[in-house]
Amino acid sequence: MAPVGHEHSNSTTPARRVRVALLGLTAAAVVGASGLVTPSVSPAARASGLQFADSPATAASAGPGAELNRVAALNQPVAERPAPAAELTASDMTDALAAREAELSSRSTQIKAEAERQAKAGVFLRPTAGELGSTYGPRRHPILGYVRLHAGWDIGGTCGQPIYAALPGTVTIATQAGQSGNYLRVDHGTVNGHKLETSYQHMQGFAVKAGQKVARGQALGSVGNTGLSTACHLHFGVIKDGANADPAGYLKG
Repeated sequence: MAPVGHEHSNSTTPARRVRVALLGLTAAAVVGASGLVTPSVSPAARASGLQFADSPATAASAGPGAELNRVAALNQPVAERPAPAAELTASDMTDALAAREAELSSRSTQIKAEAERQAKAGVFLRPTAGELGSTYGPRRHPILGYVRLHAGWDIGGTCGQPIYAALPGTVTIATQAGQSGNYLRVDHGTVNGHKLETSYQHMQGFAVKAGQKVARGQALGSVGNTGLSTACHLHFGVIKDGANADPAGYLKG
């Protein structure tokens, strides 16, 4: 009989089988941690760009989440995998350029439509840059010294700066006219039921001539100091149904 407390060498009791199994797992863990066993990775798998741990210890340090992501990537169909970054960048740039061109085209169309609407509504374009000086109404003339109607607006400016057509129309006069200096007049036809014309006085020179059709915003000439004038400026007048009218009804100060 075997001594009490010792098992027979040929014993196959459940307790012995459990101990053997545990010893085997422990040995495998030791061998794996020592780096003696390296997982085999095929060249095709490495060429795919997927990241693999070089040892069981490295794989374990990456955590279970990394392993799950690796397995999911391997199981993902090739057609559903993201395209390379370079291809995405080129595609994004092409789409962005097309979207920008479409936006600019739309804005250009809107601007042209608004300009046409304003022209039809009789909205004047400011004929030149500069601050508003004398307005429409009676005033003492700075040279002649007596009070008379100032039939327009004086818009201060620098000699030589451009003057633009307030509305589209046809140039009817472009000449030197005594006290008005170089004088230009544009017929805009019927606007909102009234015949409208604009006049531009004391100009330095003309960029258009009588009989020429002009667009809203087209250069007519330049600011000057000709005729009875004390400084470089534009005298801008409005003629409504053949009579002088206050530009305030058509132009902001």
